[in-house]
Amino acid sequence: MDSTKGWINKLFFVWLLLLPFNYLTKIASVSADKIMAPVLIILWLFFLPKPSHRRELQIFVFLFLFLLYILATTYKLMGSGTVFFDQIWRNLVFMGYYALPLLYIRDLNYFKKMHSYIIVFTLLATLSAFCAAIGVITLPKQKFATSRVGFEEIPKALGFLGSYGDIALGCSLTSLYTFFASSKEYLFGMGGAVVRSFVVLSVMMGLIACQSRNMLLSICVSLAAYLGLSFASKGPRQLRQIRVSAFFAFLLMVSAFTVYFSTEIVALVSAIGGERALGTAAGRIESFKLAWEMFSENILTGVDIGVYRGEGLVFERLHNMWLGVALKGGLPAVLLLLLLFFVPLSYAIKSMGGMAVEKESVIVAAFMSSMFFAVNFYVAFSSTYMWFFLGYATSFVTIERHFDETVIKA
Repeated sequence: MDSTKGWINKLFFVWLLLLPFNYLTKIASVSADKIMAPVLIILWLFFLPKPSHRRELQIFVFLFLFLLYILATTYKLMGSGTVFFDQIWRNLVFMGYYALPLLYIRDLNYFKKMHSYIIVFTLLATLSAFCAAIGVITLPKQKFATSRVGFEEIPKALGFLGSYGDIALGCSLTSLYTFFASSKEYLFGMGGAVVRSFVVLSVMMGLIACQSRNMLLSICVSLAAYLGLSFASKGPRQLRQIRVSAFFAFLLMVSAFTVYFSTEIVALVSAIGGERALGTAAGRIESFKLAWEMFSENILTGVDIGVYRGEGLVFERLHNMWLGVALKGGLPAVLLLLLLFFVPLSYAIKSMGGMAVEKESVIVAAFMSSMFFAVNFYVAFSSTYMWFFLGYATSFVTIERHFDETVIKA
């Protein structure tokens, strides 16, 4: 039984390493990771030890919330034939990528072990983007655009991952681990200064190649959130609560300020990328305004099937997850998705007083803060990687009891 359990767990990590190569490993138009995902779920159900009642119940609740989210975003499409079944299939795939970390990351040791694999995942994305940009490698599926950094020799490019938002999430999490994880837990125990410097350099090379504002700002948000939350987590429980509340109140004020002065801020930030970047940002602002107008006319249900048939492709590619979900499923879908985001964030904040997991708690809370930011600027709800990262953060809630609750209550 132990040997079976061992090779099944290793198979999960093989699946994880295959994620960046999804379009290179296709078998009959289906990538190897998508073939392995249902197999891993079946293996977990029938061959791995039954989890504790607490963990089993928590996993069930999260997956039930996900099913409600799927229902909220697809029920209007019933009777539309292939459109309905296509959306159901896509959402079930996303659910599988969200579920696998919940199922396989069963304790704190496994959660920490995932750090190293996510760093490798990110390095593959950033280095392949840089190598593609300078012409060292040629990928079967490449995406180039005019350079935004002033060097015509380095066009804006993507590597193994096909979305700048996905790379932004990987870089945010990698940056948190690189600057704040212990040497013993970092990159399979190779936490020395030379290795960390190589990772930082690789992320910088990815920034040069991808030339993505979302990547740069997401990294900054994650690091700033870690420092703010790390300070807020010190002291007695009552003082921690006051500091954390003040920190998030400050973030809400910044968010409100950003929304109110969105046009001016976008113009300022986009100027870094030149005229073309300003043009794409202005176009997205207009699409956001149009999406908001459509949502305001259908707040509870989102757009109907007629609008979906005519405009579905447009808001499926909308570079704002919350607006995209609002159009698909209305306010109920947005609230369900907010709940899926809020639970791991609130749990991580609650855990910040526990000595055994204090650093992991702050990293998860900082990463979730970065995710809240990043998904505002790319089509996150249709990305398997976004759901995987959300599942990873949520697994911090479901792992077996890993801290003394009396520490938290102190």
